[in-house]
Amino acid sequence: MQSQLATIQMRIFSVAIASMLMLSGWCQAAEWYCDPVHGSPSGDGTKARPWGGFGEVVAARTVGPTIKSGDTVFLMNGQHGNVTLYPKFGTVKNTSHITVQALPGHKPLISQLAVREAAFWTFREITFAFDQPLPKFAPLVKIEADDIVFERNTIYTVEDASKWSPEDWAAKSITGMFYDGNRCVIRDNTIKNVRHGVYFGGDSIEVTGNTLEQFADDGLRFSGSNITIRNNSITDNYCLLSDKNHNDGIQGWNLTKADMENVVIDSNTIIASTGKYPNLPLIRSGVDSQVLQGIVIFDGGWKNVSATNNIVITSAYHGISFYGVDGLKISNNTVITSCSTPKIQAWIGVFNRKNGTPSKSVVVRDNIAARFSLAGDVKATNNLSLIPSKGHAPVDPSKIFKVWKPSENIFDLTVINSGSHGEIGAKR
Repeated sequence: MQSQLATIQMRIFSVAIASMLMLSGWCQAAEWYCDPVHGSPSGDGTKARPWGGFGEVVAARTVGPTIKSGDTVFLMNGQHGNVTLYPKFGTVKNTSHITVQALPGHKPLISQLAVREAAFWTFREITFAFDQPLPKFAPLVKIEADDIVFERNTIYTVEDASKWSPEDWAAKSITGMFYDGNRCVIRDNTIKNVRHGVYFGGDSIEVTGNTLEQFADDGLRFSGSNITIRNNSITDNYCLLSDKNHNDGIQGWNLTKADMENVVIDSNTIIASTGKYPNLPLIRSGVDSQVLQGIVIFDGGWKNVSATNNIVITSAYHGISFYGVDGLKISNNTVITSCSTPKIQAWIGVFNRKNGTPSKSVVVRDNIAARFSLAGDVKATNNLSLIPSKGHAPVDPSKIFKVWKPSENIFDLTVINSGSHGEIGAKR
């Protein structure tokens, strides 16, 4: 009798689990295929009979009735056109991620992507490129939605900008990505030959492992709380445009009345000019309109911010600078100057906000920088300044770092001899 009862209970439990899975949509997950070269609107979306380009599929209002939460859409070689995911145009709100990704071995292109009010989307291994003029600062990828994963993609205006003149950079370069929402991961993407790199704002955003190179204005610009910016490489800024933008590698901005908080900026590399692109001159004069500043927060209220293990090589004063932060940790960073103007020496700086509010509860330790400029409630310990103060012996960087050839713009900032400072500077 007990055995029969146990069997009945197990059957009831199994039916309940199956019903829950069906209600969640898990049992309905499917794979779909889009081929802009050989596919057809009359196809059924299978690998044998694929649809056409993904842009056409979305425009035909296939997302929702056919492509559902939990599904994967594989994109084949070719141009998939403009893609707009927006409830107004028939896109339903997902309850779990729909993944849009390159079919293994394929290199699909999308000219522009716009996502609005359409949560739970993953975009993976797609190239976003469009070399036609767009409205000023209009991005190639614009996402205004929550719960987004954007990873291992490539974004560029043109693949090769080596023949661009300054006029071409001013007229043709397009902003890479704009994101506004919550719970987003932007990971392991390559972004190049763009105006601005990535603007992102919202809560709970991770921007990690991205490579940004050859850009004309700002690299990463952020606004919001609970943000992690880690292991990004930001190099080769074409900062000769007369657009009055002060270029920054990583910049936080807050134009609201509320404080933003809990920001981690860790293990990023920012190099204004590497010298490996002949069309991007080494900007080393220190002219204010022709420099890339490093990691900065100038505006608004911020709490609980950390900048750790970053490398910055620039010809600007602002290597790492924070204004009016409450609860700030700056540790194990390396900031050096690559500039032909002797008075320009990149600093690690802590300052008052523009309204006079001082920074407080600040720890600055175990850093190497050309110099330090610290104001407010700052506890500074075990920092090494490459420009010594009066009464101190000169510092020879060639004896501290593995490779130090500033006249050739060649550096390996591995610390080989820190003397009595111990574990100091950034590690790679």
